[in-house]
Amino acid sequence: MEIVDCFTRLIFSTDETLSPTDQTIVDTLTLVDCNLALCSDTAEVGAYLRELGVTEMIRLVSLVQAHYPAPGQTGSPAWPHQPAPV
Repeated sequence: MEIVDCFTRLIFSTDETLSPTDQTIVDTLTLVDCNLALCSDTAEVGAYLRELGVTEMIRLVSLVQAHYPAPGQTGSPAWPHQPAPV
């Protein structure tokens, strides 16, 4: 539900500062959707999310959930192409 809640805040552009969890969700989102790679702020991410259909939104939530860092993981969101930690 954290992902859906974060997307909702971004869509309705509440101008609150992102929590560390929300920032990790946004970071993960920008990794799984190449359309967001060049977004410079959360307002742009929110505008992008507002344009999506329900099916696209569900797909993005699933992708973010699949690549979201595990509870004990630190650093970048989980992504299959990042180097293994040393």
